[in-house]
Amino acid sequence: MPRSGLKCFLTNRKLKRTQFAFIAVIILVFSCRSGKEKIGYKLVSSTTKVVPDRPFEFDSIPPRFSMAKGESESLQIILDPLDTSREQVEVYASQLSNGEQKYEGLIDVRLVGYVETVDQNRWDWQKPEDIGWWPDPLLPNRPFSIPKKWTQSIWVTIEAPVNIEAGQYQFEITITSNDQSVDILFSVDIWDYAISQGQMHNMAWMPPEILGKYYSHDNMFSDEFISLYKHWADFAFDHGLPPAADMLCGWKDEDISWPIRKVNGKLDFTRFDELLEFGLERGMKEFVLAIFPRRKSFNSLDENQKRMMQEYLSTTYQHLSEKGVEDRAMVYNIDEPPESLFESCKQNYNYIKSIIPECKVYQCLNNVEGIEALKGYADIWDVYIPQYAKTGLMGSGEEIRWAVCVWPHDSPNLFTEYDGLDPRIIGWLMHKYKIKGFEYWNYFHSWKENMPFEWLPQESVTTTHWKKGKYVEGDGLLVYPGPEGLPLSSIRLENLRDGFEDYRLLAAVENRINMESAQNLVSQIVYDLDQWETSPMKIKEIRNEIKDLLQTHVK
Repeated sequence: MPRSGLKCFLTNRKLKRTQFAFIAVIILVFSCRSGKEKIGYKLVSSTTKVVPDRPFEFDSIPPRFSMAKGESESLQIILDPLDTSREQVEVYASQLSNGEQKYEGLIDVRLVGYVETVDQNRWDWQKPEDIGWWPDPLLPNRPFSIPKKWTQSIWVTIEAPVNIEAGQYQFEITITSNDQSVDILFSVDIWDYAISQGQMHNMAWMPPEILGKYYSHDNMFSDEFISLYKHWADFAFDHGLPPAADMLCGWKDEDISWPIRKVNGKLDFTRFDELLEFGLERGMKEFVLAIFPRRKSFNSLDENQKRMMQEYLSTTYQHLSEKGVEDRAMVYNIDEPPESLFESCKQNYNYIKSIIPECKVYQCLNNVEGIEALKGYADIWDVYIPQYAKTGLMGSGEEIRWAVCVWPHDSPNLFTEYDGLDPRIIGWLMHKYKIKGFEYWNYFHSWKENMPFEWLPQESVTTTHWKKGKYVEGDGLLVYPGPEGLPLSSIRLENLRDGFEDYRLLAAVENRINMESAQNLVSQIVYDLDQWETSPMKIKEIRNEIKDLLQTHVK
């Protein structure tokens, strides 16, 4: 080799060695940096209550979703707490993809917000050690900070449209904090089965007057308020708990009420019909047409008001008959009557039947003595889950709905401090005991204590200033008021909705295969009215068995 060539070879070789050494150093530096600066995390079930400032134990789950078409499923990403605070944390979600096609808008990322339970007006059965920060409101995704030694949760929900193609999908969540980051790849198994959307007789109370007052709408018949109300009602329907208790209840407080009004001496059904059509399009099974005063006897009602109620009921029922949906209307009798009002409940029942014999009368009770006392004077019984075994209604063939409330307080219930599985297990219990529907007493009762209070957290934190209402924390509160009329869901409502979807899947097994197969699945999760499986992984296991059964019996 010529000397010049040798020099050139040695020079290039030296250069390559230098380049290699430089690249090696860069790789080593970045490896060390990524090892030090990678954000630590764990994945847990949506039913795991992650209390941010106290030690806890939980079962980790894999980065995998498995769901039917028409379902929504959630999980939590828990960021490892540090001895120092994290700043400028941001979360990004990619689109759902099967390698050939990408779907927009199906991955929803929200920040778990925290409410502080306080040592004020607590019941004897509330544990004093539970006072402190609890996860509940789901806040919009935005940059945020995390205090030191604080376990922050990120809520991830995937929605599978009913028309999406079955198969395997993926998406990625990226979390960054200054120069730290982590990428989490999720797999999604969408079943070759679409869940039924209108199978349950659920309903809740979503008082329009509270909604209007909070968002400063004085005219509840205005286009602006109706648009706002529909937005919230749509949210409620999507979560399996429609506001059918008061969305069409045109008689309450002993007078004509929204969404009906009198114009020139006649009932104006304009808004009523608009909301009726809105509900029917979303699969509404039943709705309350009128409600009797809560603590008044029949004999104390004004005779003129009785005549007005009779006119309202007969006219409205005839209006519904012309539309062919009169069989979905109910009259709500005295709510939770004490023994002193049992006789009035009977009189109310007879009064309704004298006006509209075929109209159903709905009776909610929180004492088992009322079942026997009012036997024959109710078409639909609404009773509390913890009292159900004592009602004598099991196997009676009566039409039954379930409810939970501040009393009785036993699990399952919807309190902020109760186990995260309580809301989801309600759907499983309903299928086991053949209960058609669930009723809840208020979507936002404690909003009243937060008007015009600024409860939302500052821009960079997730702790809120929410004030509890009159009752137990979370009781009568399923949704928080967001800015510009935005509904902010709660962890409890999300898990309640998932339990209703489990119910529909079990009903599908019953209808497509047989009752025995469905009950065999339920019995592996629910043992009794107050005993059930507590492992989130066990529920996932049984859901996969449901998938296998349904996909081998596709019609």
